[in-house]
Amino acid sequence: MPSILALHSSSDTLGVACSNFSDQKEHCIKVASFPIKRRLSNDLLTCIESVIPARNWNQLVRLAVVIGPGGFTSTRLTVGVARILAQQLGCPLDGVNSLFLSAYRFRTTLQPFVFDHPFWLIHRLSQESIVAGCYTIDLMGIQELENPKLIQLSELRKLEPRFNINIEVEKDVVQLLRLSQDAMSNAREAPWHRVTPLYLTSPLSKLSL
Repeated sequence: MPSILALHSSSDTLGVACSNFSDQKEHCIKVASFPIKRRLSNDLLTCIESVIPARNWNQLVRLAVVIGPGGFTSTRLTVGVARILAQQLGCPLDGVNSLFLSAYRFRTTLQPFVFDHPFWLIHRLSQESIVAGCYTIDLMGIQELENPKLIQLSELRKLEPRFNINIEVEKDVVQLLRLSQDAMSNAREAPWHRVTPLYLTSPLSKLSL
């Protein structure tokens, strides 16, 4: 049966979600998280196979992957695997950043700002790296006004209203899956070669790129 696969590795925990495209009910979504940290390069394919066996990968009709911001190696690896799978299977690949997914978790909290005020989401990647993205909510859902970018601590007070977020892998990978399902339902094109990692820091210098 035609299925969609979503991958999220912007934190130390890998999230994998899969569902039958023709049945999008909550109980029909298979989701799992794996706190594999630095073992991602060894365990990524095994984790995917625990959610959808390799023998069934030919049933995938669309893929989705989080492009960052997050760890340099984990982002590059997961995006690379998603691109290869999409290319080999000849299916679309959606790339979404992790802050955009987090914004969906704030829809209830941010009701006072609907239609009128943009808001900022702040995520600390490390002691040295703080990332911010600007969003709003309208009838179409979440709209991204400014892509995630590195900011200095001194810049935070200029970003109002702002909300600190943490990655909630299972919730966010399910949201990624739903966005991909919606894109599939609306026949949105998503060529795999356009999906690239969102690199905001260098793993060596930790300077903005």
